[in-house]
Amino acid sequence: CPHLVPYNLEIAHIHSDGSLEYHEELEERLLRLYNRSDCLPEGQLSLFGDQPNRAERLKEAYYRQGLKIAYVEGENHDPHSTLHDGVYP
Repeated sequence: CPHLVPYNLEIAHIHSDGSLEYHEELEERLLRLYNRSDCLPEGQLSLFGDQPNRAERLKEAYYRQGLKIAYVEGENHDPHSTLHDGVYP
């Protein structure tokens, strides 16, 4: 879905319980999951130089989530587990 964002579509994810979560909400939850939500309040300076912008933080969060859910040959996987374990409740 990140590739559809530039088209200004209203993207919603359907959870197993039938509830909807809009893509913007999912991305905010993903940022919080990896402690990458807004690092500093707007206008506040950092002691550690420039902070990554939202797009950079999202890229890192998606990458980290991809590592977490990636298939690894030889591991025992529960076929009934949620595909996006950790992102979807």
